[in-house]
Amino acid sequence: MKVNEEYSWRYYQIGDEKLIVEHLKSSFGIWPNFDLVCSAEEHWSWKFLENVHKSFICTLAINSGKVIGSQHRLPVNIKIKDNICKGISGVDFSVHPDFRRRGISKKLTELTENHDDYAKFKIELAISMNPILIKKRTMEGKNFPYEVKRIIKIRDVNLHIKKKPIENAWIKKTGYSILNLINSFKLKNQSCETDCSYLLHQTRIFDVRIEYFWERLKKHYDFIVERSPTYLNWRYCYPRGGNYRVTVVEENKSILGYSILRINNIIDDYPEGFVVDLISLPDKPGVADLLVSDALSYFDENNVNVVRAMCLKDQPFYRKFKEYGFMDIPDEIGLFYNGNKLVKDGINKTKENNASNLHFVYGDTDWI
Repeated sequence: MKVNEEYSWRYYQIGDEKLIVEHLKSSFGIWPNFDLVCSAEEHWSWKFLENVHKSFICTLAINSGKVIGSQHRLPVNIKIKDNICKGISGVDFSVHPDFRRRGISKKLTELTENHDDYAKFKIELAISMNPILIKKRTMEGKNFPYEVKRIIKIRDVNLHIKKKPIENAWIKKTGYSILNLINSFKLKNQSCETDCSYLLHQTRIFDVRIEYFWERLKKHYDFIVERSPTYLNWRYCYPRGGNYRVTVVEENKSILGYSILRINNIIDDYPEGFVVDLISLPDKPGVADLLVSDALSYFDENNVNVVRAMCLKDQPFYRKFKEYGFMDIPDEIGLFYNGNKLVKDGINKTKENNASNLHFVYGDTDWI
């Protein structure tokens, strides 16, 4: 891209969708990083124009009539200790490679934080695998007090190395023999026995019963993104958001837990499985086993060689996945937050316990 030093700055205007998506694709190479049943512009509109809060912040840097930098913020409600806090999540922050190291990122951040709506939010949440940003935010004291881990289960290690050579380094470090040995172990039986009164089934939409489930669930958590029926249906049940498999477990018509699964076909001949979200009432431990077992069976039936999940280290579902043969990917992920005193005090108080009362997964990001 031809570079000149004349920039203009502004917030999103109706009709910018095409320019923004063109920029995101040129900056990231692929956007979004998963297959869609609609155009990328339609996905962007679902994500920002039609989200449950009906608001967002999008700041743009313009050069020669093209978007060369963008910063997006999406509203999100988060339960922190006993309070539901209005939060905002940083997503799709990018500067075109030809325009980096020119102070554009800093200027975009300044404009975003000066937006009229920005002060309404009590907490800002962001996640990144950029080592420079992780180091900077850690020095600023903005890192979340618990470690985020990506975990993985690989059926055929040699096939994975062939199809995903970018991950060869950590696989070699871990050792082919160790990975193959783990796969050969008879871990948790994927057809595990559970309470026969539990009913597991797929659904196309979360009905009103999920509200009662959320009311029961949130009592057990000090940090969790709000899982209201409106939010869950927007996030997982709109085709333009993506193709998700939604499964619920119920007993006597009450929902006890659910899972959100996705097969990403962005690589034509190597689909990857994602456990996007999986959660159940803590006093119903058999439900988690049922959901994980069902997830692995689903991916096996669809010839998916690799299954990925993400959660906070040592939270109950992290340990549950380990029982089924998942392994840590040794990469560094930064989860950052910034907020007012109420938010900071609430998050600091979570340190008094352990990760058992916290929940953060792929579905709380826009990664899949």
